[in-house]
Amino acid sequence: MIALLAFLIASAATADIVMITHGPPDVSLPHETTGNKPARYGMGFPLQVSGTEAAIFCNLRAIGPGYSDYEDGTDLLVFDNLRALRTAKPFAVSRNQMLPDAATGEERLVVKFPMAGGFWPIGAKAADGSRHPGEGRGFGICQALSFEVDSKGFFTWTKPFVRYVEVVQLGYDGAQFRVVKRELVGPSPLPAAGPAGWQLVTQGLTNAIPEGNDLLLPVLAQRDGKYKSGVCRWQWRNEQWTAVSFVPIGLGSEPTLVRVADRSLLFATRPGSEELSTVVVWRSVDAGKTWQEVVRQADVRSSSPVSISRTACGLPFIVTNLRGRKRTRLCFWTIDGASLVGPRLIRDCTQEFGPRPKETFWVVDHPSSATVRLADGQWHGLLAYRVKAYRLPTRGRPEPDVPQTGCYVEEILSSGSAVPEWQF
Repeated sequence: MIALLAFLIASAATADIVMITHGPPDVSLPHETTGNKPARYGMGFPLQVSGTEAAIFCNLRAIGPGYSDYEDGTDLLVFDNLRALRTAKPFAVSRNQMLPDAATGEERLVVKFPMAGGFWPIGAKAADGSRHPGEGRGFGICQALSFEVDSKGFFTWTKPFVRYVEVVQLGYDGAQFRVVKRELVGPSPLPAAGPAGWQLVTQGLTNAIPEGNDLLLPVLAQRDGKYKSGVCRWQWRNEQWTAVSFVPIGLGSEPTLVRVADRSLLFATRPGSEELSTVVVWRSVDAGKTWQEVVRQADVRSSSPVSISRTACGLPFIVTNLRGRKRTRLCFWTIDGASLVGPRLIRDCTQEFGPRPKETFWVVDHPSSATVRLADGQWHGLLAYRVKAYRLPTRGRPEPDVPQTGCYVEEILSSGSAVPEWQF
């Protein structure tokens, strides 16, 4: 704890966030959807895929009448500068599907929720400087829930659903992505998160980061009916990425993970129940084997997702929605010792976009970050989030189709020298 305080105080004296860019949505209209349903892009999870390129997992959300949290899988878009993202050609990684019920044979809708995962970039070296055997290969996971549907194809959250997890193995040759293998696993058991009985439920809000020759992914897992967020280690085995261990860390959902300037790891979740306004951060100095709580601060946020992020120079900060403002304002707090310093504003939808469509409210949420190297040879801190105009779900009333809806990818501009995420 003392070492962490000293490191963060020293970092604060030499590095800071100068600005976070403030542009229009980078991806908004999907090229194709299941059944040609009207949809928009939402959450985005960036990651490195080559020495000069990044990509983003970006989920699709149906916005037609009667749709409530009606996801439609995930696309992957490759870019070598932020401007190129707006014209990038999407690759469909995952889409909803119909699946017969094991007992009745009746068709059920399997809804594919946002996907995230990990990737070993083309040209990234192994820990000893050699070529990594999993170079140009990665994986993605997402929860996939099976619902009964009515004659119009609608499902309702008030009826029981069956839980699956979709796992895909991905390949990239520098020009095109492909799905090497696809598995829909469940409902019992779900995919193993290692040998200790933990099963994968869903991914977190950030993609995997390298640790030695492995990839560390924040996930939600369950064992014996109990759920924990933690870090899952993936290794390249038998020509694919395989989950080999899971370290439970804390309660809450939608976990995030970063490596900071001193090479330690920081981890955060979205706490629930009595800690709806609290931000909690854990730290590991032994490559994720053990964790210590280092920040716990109440009265910070609304009951919304929390993301632990870092700048290109390795300075950690928290991104979430301001307490008491629902999700109309997205803010960040830097970490000073065991305390959060802020808030500083990223986006205020009400102030920027003006009056909202009738009987709706603006939402800006689900932040995700990554540090990537692009075509200019420089390291860039990226922050992705979604914006939409949310209407309380009522059958027959679609989500408003407004130009602000979509996935935004901004750059975090900071002082201090870059701390590379990968060896190229």
